[in-house]
Amino acid sequence: MLAKLKNTVKHSAIYSLGNLSAKLVGFILLPIYFHYLTIEEYGIFSILEVTAQIIMEVLLISIPTAMMRWYSYEDNEEKRKSIVFTSFVFIIFIAIVSNLVLIPFAGNLSELLFSTLKYSEHFIILFLYISISMINRMILNLIRVKKKSVFFVVLSLIRFTAILIFNIYFVAILGLGIKGILLGLLIGQVLLVVLSIKFVFENTIFKFNFSILKEMLGYGFPLIFSTISTMVLNLGDRYLIKYFLGDAAVGIYSAGFKIASLVNVFINHPFQMGFLPIAFSQVGKPGSKRFFAKVLTYKTLLLVFVVIVLTFFSGNILTLISNKSEYLSAIPLIPIIGFVFIFKGIQYVMGLSFHYVNRTKFNAYIVIFGALINVGLNIWLIPQIEIIAAPISMIISLILMSFLTYYFAQKEFYIPYETRKIITLILIGVLYYFVSFQLQEFSFGITIFLKLVLLLLFPFILFATNFFEVIELQKIKGSAKKWRNPKMWKDNFQQIKFK
Repeated sequence: MLAKLKNTVKHSAIYSLGNLSAKLVGFILLPIYFHYLTIEEYGIFSILEVTAQIIMEVLLISIPTAMMRWYSYEDNEEKRKSIVFTSFVFIIFIAIVSNLVLIPFAGNLSELLFSTLKYSEHFIILFLYISISMINRMILNLIRVKKKSVFFVVLSLIRFTAILIFNIYFVAILGLGIKGILLGLLIGQVLLVVLSIKFVFENTIFKFNFSILKEMLGYGFPLIFSTISTMVLNLGDRYLIKYFLGDAAVGIYSAGFKIASLVNVFINHPFQMGFLPIAFSQVGKPGSKRFFAKVLTYKTLLLVFVVIVLTFFSGNILTLISNKSEYLSAIPLIPIIGFVFIFKGIQYVMGLSFHYVNRTKFNAYIVIFGALINVGLNIWLIPQIEIIAAPISMIISLILMSFLTYYFAQKEFYIPYETRKIITLILIGVLYYFVSFQLQEFSFGITIFLKLVLLLLFPFILFATNFFEVIELQKIKGSAKKWRNPKMWKDNFQQIKFK
């Protein structure tokens, strides 16, 4: 059991390294953004960023995922290459048509969202960025399905480096502001296409298959509704904050969200990338249900601990990377948004049961329900309690979604989740959250010391609640003994292999 869990962690790490670089670039550039953009400008950039994500997901119609699915089910290499060609031609066609339709309305969108024509050119760059990003989604999924993990990581790191360099050049040196950020993102995406075009041609044959495209569209089109609901659930609050409170409030919320999203970058996203193939390979095997239960328990453990660390030190992080006091208003939001990602992680794992029995329609219904609840709560609460309403609404929505997911998923595919342990972990996290307020009364040095002591006490608190089983305690003791001696580190690292 523990060996399987260890293997899950290893695979999640290697398959997510490339995606991690893409997510990290936004965080690494935060000091640049916070230094050269006002809080209002950062709010405007956040709205543009969210708009790009929504448009791209809708236009893709889940074709990149469909391509992977049909490619994996096909054994004939020529048919596989035809599937790739058909998918790419369709997405390129959608990208071209969308630009022809959207670019003439760039000014209208600028006026609609920002009450000025000033950002018309920004929208044109944004539409081009969306188009190239759509093609890159196809490219990266092709690389994944061909199991070229090293190539995937190398391309992603090159894109990451290019975006980093050009953002610094355009924003910090040329002073282009938001436009500079968008240009840097666009160049990074174009570079990835250029470097991978040879690989794409090697894995295609110029044969368009209408019947396959029809099947893929039949697979992807119904998912648009759940995709839009997911986007509304995750990103819709930015538009409502802007409507009720203005661009500066969006900037504050987005700054807090970006810091808190480190939980997503380092845990939830890597897990989603690496675990699903492992999960499908375990379904039906002896001990698989206990394995799935333990995965949720230990993922929740990791999420809670990281959120506690974030709660204790997020203020220090934001103070360190920002020279503008207006950004520091985001500090109280960060721990609460961190809890959002805890419940997201829990709900995702429980929802995988629907995938195991091919009943994914339940996921769609639950996401749509969660999106409607989230929007309703935001409309009700934002005028009353302002920005903090957004993460609170999200947490309430995710808790309700988790209950519904648990109820229906257990009927479809029962898994003996360790609910007592999961609830205990969340309560401990809440306790640490409230303790963090009491620590603010002490001097900086004493506060840091007390926080470190409390973090060291975390496993002992778990032990006191009977969290660990006997075999788990034995493994922990064995690992501690194994890594205690630095002379054994070389041998220990050599034993960590990715299969």
